[in-house]
Amino acid sequence: LQGTLTVDSQLGKGATFRLVLPPTSAPAPTPVVAPPTRGKVLVVDDDALLGKVLARSLQKAHDPVVVQSAAAALVELERQSFDLVFTDLMMPDTDGIALYEEISRRFPALAPRVVFISGGTWTARANDFLQRVPNHRLDKPLDLPQVLKVVADIMAGRVSREQA
Repeated sequence: LQGTLTVDSQLGKGATFRLVLPPTSAPAPTPVVAPPTRGKVLVVDDDALLGKVLARSLQKAHDPVVVQSAAAALVELERQSFDLVFTDLMMPDTDGIALYEEISRRFPALAPRVVFISGGTWTARANDFLQRVPNHRLDKPLDLPQVLKVVADIMAGRVSREQA
């Protein structure tokens, strides 16, 4: 490596070895990035097939739980803690807006980690809500790489659209 090695030794006192290497012109090693934290994800969608697709997409890196209603979601939220929630915005009984409002009231730390999914059926109420709440929103049909990016952003602490 074209360096030098010198030794200074004193009998009974020990030795000092000095190795001097010239600087390298090789690029610095790429820093090791810790893998994202495995998270617990609640998926709330009245479309059972979409729930299964999301669960399958997430299960390699996260622990998904799928339910088909806001009522079932609230039961799960009482039973266990979650790192993030995907919820359909428009559902037949209780919509994603009402679910979000209940999460905000009962689990306020989780509210910024709610991701809204929509098939594009917009009401004036839904439009106003989405303008007011900065959470991530994904449109159907879902782009699975985008889903995984949103999950990674939230797990990394980037919880709103403005931060993404």
